Amino acid sequence: MSESELQKACETLSLMERRMLQVLALCESGIRLATLLHILKACGWGAASTKSGVLTQALLKPELKKLCDRNLVHGNNASMAFVSISRHCQEFVVQQSVLNGDFPLIADSIDTCCTELNRDLRDRRLPDQPARELRRQARKAFYRGDVAGYRAAMSGLKDKPPALSNLGLLNPFHAELFEQIAIELKPDILIQSVSQCIVAADGSSEAIEAFDAFAHWHDVLSDEMGDAWVHLLVASGDLNGLAQLTEAGKSYSTAAAACHAFLTAEHQAAEAGFDELTARLRKTTGKRNVVLPDLLGLLHILLLLRKNDTASRGTLKSLCDAAQNQWQEPLQVIPQIIAAAVSYADSPSVSSKAVLKSMLAGKPPLAVPLVRAVAAHVGQWFLPEESLTWGDLLDADAALYEELGLVWLAALCEDGAEAGSDVAQIESVTGQLHAQLGTHPMFSWIQQTELWKRKLDSLRQIADGKPASFGSSATAAGYDERMIWELNAVVRKRDWGAALNPFVQKLSGGTWTKGRPVALERLYQNHSNKTFAFLTDQDRAVCRCITQSQVSTGYYRYTETVYNFDIDKVLPALIGHPLVFTPGNRTQPLEITARRPQLLIRKKNSGLQLELDPKPLSENNVVLIKDGDQRLVLVTFTNEQMKLAGILDGALDVPKDGEADVLATAKSLSALLSVQSDITFKDGVADASVRVVAAEARPHLHLLPFHAGVRA
Repeated sequence: MSESELQKACETLSLMERRMLQVLALCESGIRLATLLHILKACGWGAASTKSGVLTQALLKPELKKLCDRNLVHGNNASMAFVSISRHCQEFVVQQSVLNGDFPLIADSIDTCCTELNRDLRDRRLPDQPARELRRQARKAFYRGDVAGYRAAMSGLKDKPPALSNLGLLNPFHAELFEQIAIELKPDILIQSVSQCIVAADGSSEAIEAFDAFAHWHDVLSDEMGDAWVHLLVASGDLNGLAQLTEAGKSYSTAAAACHAFLTAEHQAAEAGFDELTARLRKTTGKRNVVLPDLLGLLHILLLLRKNDTASRGTLKSLCDAAQNQWQEPLQVIPQIIAAAVSYADSPSVSSKAVLKSMLAGKPPLAVPLVRAVAAHVGQWFLPEESLTWGDLLDADAALYEELGLVWLAALCEDGAEAGSDVAQIESVTGQLHAQLGTHPMFSWIQQTELWKRKLDSLRQIADGKPASFGSSATAAGYDERMIWELNAVVRKRDWGAALNPFVQKLSGGTWTKGRPVALERLYQNHSNKTFAFLTDQDRAVCRCITQSQVSTGYYRYTETVYNFDIDKVLPALIGHPLVFTPGNRTQPLEITARRPQLLIRKKNSGLQLELDPKPLSENNVVLIKDGDQRLVLVTFTNEQMKLAGILDGALDVPKDGEADVLATAKSLSALLSVQSDITFKDGVADASVRVVAAEARPHLHLLPFHAGVRA
């Protein structure tokens, strides 16, 4: 319901309906009819035009029913045991009570009845009851001008979810009320109002004008206010304003310079500025995994995405993970979409394309305008062949932004509305508003290599044993936590065994701690959640090898759930992982490699002998070989290789006159496994395609990882 619609609805209410609505608006949560009646009487509104002349609960119910029918009030059942105001009209009604002078009386009466209010809150058994009480206290303190009380209440809401921490004060914005509030509280309101305009195109030009006036009239602004000013100038496409802030020598001048460089396509200067701001933020917070707030962080991420290379993937992934935790809730969809786009660019498979396509098709239409604009650009960059179906929404978003004076965001939406169109049409339409502003459109930033070329690259990476989906050390670079794996492998002549345990290390004083163990149940349930954002793709592949099973406790028929690694699956997932250690050792990682089984052809006095190296152990198709103290070799047998092992049955002896047959057999088996032979290829016997490689006689130096360096 819009502000004008609310205004009309309230004008048609009776006096008692308006009074009840104002009381409920300030009570914050649902209250009993008895409590509502007590507050009304405390306000001196207990008279009624009845024979007794006294207001009763029975008289309140019909009035409340009318408010419920208009969707202004909620009753939890037909008897209206508890009633509460609809959230969409709460702040508007509070503002009306301030303007008509009823607010002080209502606020004082609510203070008198606070015991009943708290009892009603407990009886409703809602989650976060203390936070709901703090919301009531914060709203009363704000309109009373009680700065200390407001700050104290808001500090208690700081870590709560947006549904509780965001009071929506002065939303809708009211210039007259804004002038009345305490000067110390004005920045909070202005920052919130401008953010709402930028993210959702929801607000008023009055709020933006008030922000601009406040910023120009005050020489000293807080860092938050300075960042918000930069955000507003970027959203407006005000290059002159950004240039002036750059020269002002303020704490936010670096941000202004970086954004000015971004809008004018000076990409290297922009990236250097954003990197400097990120380094400052790490120093201020003491955390490595950080991202710049809102629009600043978005521009930084888009710059890294523009590079479209593997070198920036690690930084980009860590920024996206941080943004999903640290950005305001409506914007958290953007890093999810970008992460899916990067995954598709790195590995253009049917599944990765389906994930990106479903996100672009499903989430942007339901999201805020800024998310839609960015998503349209991502779709044009990574899935240009797919046509988006929400161009009309972006046209409407552009009109809203332009009405607010946020012209650069309007240009972004207009560009996005053309996504999926013919290239010539896009070039003719996009850039018109940008030309007026002096900014540069982003539609041509990323030109994808032909899909068939990218798929061939992915196939070559897999064939070379370097799949692009992993890269553990790079993707974890931005975090102050990391997962290491402790592998206890026991290799014997006739069998082998292994146990894997996860540990989380923290970076402290420039070095990694020994690490604390992590329960497999916790990893099984949460390895894809924000709790473990620092996990690399390869770490998550290892976590997917955890199995859940039910085992009997031996007590009646009770069972318990246990979690274990499927060792035959987890060892291949650990191949090439840089952070696998033996128990108690944190100095030198354990190297895990893989090779195919070999067919050995050896000369014997009686002829030739064929055998596999290694031999499979009974029916197990996985064999682990210890190659020195810090190296394990994993050999996995295919079904065909297992059949071959069954035929050889250990070793096969062939007489001397069977040499030609052995050579012919070895040639046919070379596609199935490696062949190592003692036979000397003579003229007329060796195949012409066999390449002879001279042995390397020089000594070599073997370097191994050790602490943060290497050792020989």
